[in-house]
Amino acid sequence: MRLLVGVFAALMLIGCGKSTPTASTPEHDSVIRAGSGPIAFVAQRLAGGIATIELPVPEGDDPSAWRPGFDAIADYQASMLIVLNGAGFEQWADSAALPNSRVVRTADAAGIELIRSTEVTHTHGTEGSHSHGAMNPHTWMSPRELSAQARALADSLNSAMPDQADAIDARLEALVDELAELSLAWRKVDVAGVRFVASHPSYDYLAREMGWEIVNIDLPPEGPITDDPIGELIGVVEADDRTVLVLWESEPDAAIAEQMLADFGIHSVVVSPAEGGPIGAYLDVQSANVDRLARAVAAARGK
Repeated sequence: MRLLVGVFAALMLIGCGKSTPTASTPEHDSVIRAGSGPIAFVAQRLAGGIATIELPVPEGDDPSAWRPGFDAIADYQASMLIVLNGAGFEQWADSAALPNSRVVRTADAAGIELIRSTEVTHTHGTEGSHSHGAMNPHTWMSPRELSAQARALADSLNSAMPDQADAIDARLEALVDELAELSLAWRKVDVAGVRFVASHPSYDYLAREMGWEIVNIDLPPEGPITDDPIGELIGVVEADDRTVLVLWESEPDAAIAEQMLADFGIHSVVVSPAEGGPIGAYLDVQSANVDRLARAVAAARGK
C-alpha cells in the first residue's frame, strides 16, 4: 500500500507540472545558452567560435513571457554558462532550478542603474497581459548599457575560459566600438520638436542615454485600443505643441495608425526591441530602427 501511495504521489507531481530537473549535478556541456536575443548576440561576438551559443527561446516568441519546458530546463542546466539579460527580464529563471554558479545575469552583474517601471501590467501581442515587475528590464536597447553588460559577460567568460582571456578581451573592445557607433547613429537623428510615446516600456534606457523625453502608454499594435490609453494619448497631444510620435515594437494595425494620424495628428514608427532571435541580428535590427526613426521624424515634420 505504501508503494502504491508513493507512486500515486509522484504521478500527481508530474501531472501538476511540478516535477522539474534538479541543478545538483556538476556536469555540463560546452554550450553557452542565452535567455534573449541581444545577450545571445553579445555572447556570440565575445566567444568568437570558441564555444557554441544557443538561444532555446523559439524564434517569434517573446522571451520575457516564454516559459521553458522540461527539456529546455534540462538543456539550460547542462550549459557551460547560462547568460541572461537579468533585471527581471527572464522571469522563468527566478523559479527554475538552475546552477547558480554558472548563471550570469548581465544587467545585474554590470551594476546598471535600473529604471522603475511606469506600468505594472501590459499586453504583448497575442500572449495576453503580463508584468515585468517593479523595474524595467529593457536595458539592452541602450548601446551604453549593453556595452556594460558585455563587459560583465566577458568577465564571466574569462573566468570560465582563462586561456582565451586575451582573445575575449580583444573581441570585447571591438564590440564596444561597434556599440559606440550605434549610439552615435541614434544621436544623429534630430528629434527636436518631437514628443515620444512608447506603446510598450521598451525604450526607457535608450531614451535616458539619448536624453529623450518619453511617456509609456499601453497600446497593443493589433488593437483594440481602449478608452483609457486613448484618453492618455489625447492628454499628451493637448499638453504639448510638439509632434507626437508613437514608437511601436511591431507593425501596428494599419487602421489604428491611420486613425491616430487623422484624428489626433499622431505619427507612428516601428522600433523593434530585438528581444528574440535569430542570434546575431541585434546590430542589423538596431540599424534598421535608426533608419526608420529618421524617416518618420522627417515625415512628421513634413520634410
